[in-house]
Amino acid sequence: MFASDVLQDNDPDHQEKTIKFNELLANCLIFHTAVDITKVANDLIDEGWEVDPVDLATVTPYITSKTRRFGTWHLDMEPPEIRDPAIRDTGHRPQCASPPAREFDMHVAAHDVPLHRASDAQHAKQGLAGREMLIETAFHTRDVLAPDRFSCWREHISQTYVPMDVEDDSTADTTVSQRFLALGAVQLWTMEHSPMTLRRTQKLIQQSDPELYHLSLNLRGTMGLTSSHHEAQYERYDLVLHDTSRPHLLRAITSHGEDTILGTGLFVPRKLLPLPENAIDSLIMRRLSAREGIGALLAQFLTQVTRDSGSYRPVDGPRLGTVAVDLLSALFAHTLDAGNTLPPESHQQTLALRIRAFIQANLHDPQLAPRTTAAAHNISTSYLHRLFQHEEETVAAWIRRQRLEHTRRDLADPAQRTTPIYAIAARWGFPRAADFTRTFRTAYGIPPRDYRNQAHGDGE
Repeated sequence: MFASDVLQDNDPDHQEKTIKFNELLANCLIFHTAVDITKVANDLIDEGWEVDPVDLATVTPYITSKTRRFGTWHLDMEPPEIRDPAIRDTGHRPQCASPPAREFDMHVAAHDVPLHRASDAQHAKQGLAGREMLIETAFHTRDVLAPDRFSCWREHISQTYVPMDVEDDSTADTTVSQRFLALGAVQLWTMEHSPMTLRRTQKLIQQSDPELYHLSLNLRGTMGLTSSHHEAQYERYDLVLHDTSRPHLLRAITSHGEDTILGTGLFVPRKLLPLPENAIDSLIMRRLSAREGIGALLAQFLTQVTRDSGSYRPVDGPRLGTVAVDLLSALFAHTLDAGNTLPPESHQQTLALRIRAFIQANLHDPQLAPRTTAAAHNISTSYLHRLFQHEEETVAAWIRRQRLEHTRRDLADPAQRTTPIYAIAARWGFPRAADFTRTFRTAYGIPPRDYRNQAHGDGE
């Protein structure tokens, strides 16, 4: 009987029924508490109060000690590892459905950057406060019964990344905490896991290949990467690039005194990087440092977005993805240029990439023009135009289009609905409102004010 200190019947079948009944009743209580919390939050919103999802996420229905409805008892959050043998005998297959919401922190020891997971609970409650967050998915082996953890993880990685042969190298239970943030076409991933080996074969590539570049930043442990022509080992704060179209073997092992490996990185469609593929090919499996320069800037960006993901909205995802691609491209261009081993055409490509990055960073400057851009890179204006002679647009036209695209994006942004149009125009290098209106109407066939009204459904 529920809330009794002892089992009052010595019959095993009756004892099993009592335990299962208690589990069912406990789940009902948790569900009822979640319903109560949701009702109170909705009532507060109806009364005009602002309910912050971050605050709401700290109110959990999973009480872990001394619940006093129907008596004094304790709730064990860990799932049982021993299941009914009859289930196994009837062809049971592991249940790898989406895990329930859970909050967890991943901290890198010593001088590492702390990575905080924005919980799925926050994402699930976003509608209550009317504030959306970055699109996020997560997987945790603690949400799966122990006998099924490895098989569920192997299935999960094939569904969310690419098909891989996975071997569990740990002496203990399989442990994985994985998280994906959607940044437009780019995905930012973070994973903490026990030692394992992942193998991508030619047969698996033929089965499925999304043609992605995979950038990894090692934050804890050691990662060994082997291909048909190369083998290397990567330590803490090393960056490494590989792609889904090449067979490779990745072996992750723990450092002394540690139980798990921790890393973060990006999945980037190959077509998004502006450098020629043969130049990027020379960087595959090459050790890149995240301790200084552009590599450190990229690492800081990845860890900060992961840590502060709750402060971004879905509309910020593509913007953050653009920043990630720009930083990654700048790192590659810097590395290729510093190597001084590229043919002249590749050096021109890296110079053109740096020029594009310079233009993107200075769109706010009304003086930005081909002449000032060339001077900033110690080249002549005529040489600048030769660099871009095979592009679809001239340098001046590309600058103008970038400015217009940024203003159009901001005009359609609900968060900037009250920002004056002239302020948005000035932010992107259009100091004169009349000039901006004329240029915008020429490009898009509609004045900026009308475009904003249409974008927000004002019908004016």
